[in-house]
Amino acid sequence: MNFGVTCMTARGFVSAIALLSCIFSQAGSAQESPQTIYWAGVAFVGSPAEVKQRSPFLSEVVAELGISKLNQRAWSELEKIEREDIRFTRDYGSTESNDAIAMVLALDFEQLNPYSIPALNSVCVAQAQVYAQILTFDMTQKKLLSAFPIVSKGVRDCEQGTDVLSKTKGREWILDAFLGEGASLINTFPGAMKDLPLNRGWLANIQVGDIKLGRHAKDALVARGISERFYKRWLAAQVTSNMSAKAAIPVLPYSLGQAIGGAMALNFTETSALNITLPPADYVLDLTARGYVKKATGETANTIDNTYIFGVGLSFKHPMLDEVYFEENLQFFEGRRENKADGIPPWESFERLTITSVRQIFGQFSDPDQKWAKKYVNSLRKKEASWKSIRKSFQRVESDVFCQIRGD
Repeated sequence: MNFGVTCMTARGFVSAIALLSCIFSQAGSAQESPQTIYWAGVAFVGSPAEVKQRSPFLSEVVAELGISKLNQRAWSELEKIEREDIRFTRDYGSTESNDAIAMVLALDFEQLNPYSIPALNSVCVAQAQVYAQILTFDMTQKKLLSAFPIVSKGVRDCEQGTDVLSKTKGREWILDAFLGEGASLINTFPGAMKDLPLNRGWLANIQVGDIKLGRHAKDALVARGISERFYKRWLAAQVTSNMSAKAAIPVLPYSLGQAIGGAMALNFTETSALNITLPPADYVLDLTARGYVKKATGETANTIDNTYIFGVGLSFKHPMLDEVYFEENLQFFEGRRENKADGIPPWESFERLTITSVRQIFGQFSDPDQKWAKKYVNSLRKKEASWKSIRKSFQRVESDVFCQIRGD
């Protein structure tokens, strides 16, 4: 991620979110360098009951290893980072009382979604991952300063000789995604800290708002046994992580249907928790997962050609001004030749298509591509809109939303 963006205006950033050992803060201007940032540690988002429901294996791993050991492991990497603008510390007493800033790695949820392949007598996962947020907050005012999504590598593996995932293997996969070699969450975290713009003010904030599901999306979730609640959180995570990385901005965590301005809990231990206020977002991105469809386009005795389709709608708006900057429906598709005997459920392909589609979308706002838009933007593909108007819509999000947040 490259966050080398400068800021030149100041419009009070009131942001909030649901995760942390103190609330986060409105920021109007950057702190003087070097800014001391206090490492507050690792925490879970939500109440203990919510944590166990969203992250059953991850919560077990954290409980068994101990939060103090996790904090020490993360700190041992953080203290190696050399930045001219920031100095990390674990010494609470060394922070300045008038501008003290704290940082937390807030664990959000785990993704597993195992599926059985009867022909192979195996249970597999396509993407076992751990999602989190890097949060900074004002320790005195207890208000949000910034929230940057972070996600682990995806573990792709199978458990042989069974049609039901064992707890041992599920825990192993989540442990690998969280603390394993390579791009596990704990290893990705310090790498992200090398260039995250933590020592600056943000002039506005943005949040994923309402997520609606079309009939074909609901049907696909029911067929796969995935709850709408989990899917909405997962889809919001794909959007926020890509929007943050591509636009070089912090993104308020998705509040999962709670009223903006409500409260969310951040749990450091079983007995240490904090409720965090969520202030109104300046900009909101509403999503509509219109549906997932699989169409067979050809077959042989042993193989079948399938086309997987994902439809999604995006609407960027300013809720206070009742102004809409972008509102389009897009449709993505991917063809795959598959072995009939494998019996792999379609959700594995739908999931991968969603991830790649969202990544492509957020690569278009700063420099929209006409060929790409003609292929995926419904109104342009159906000749209901001109390329000039579509390009202007994409560019308006960059100029009137992302640039306003950054203060370009």
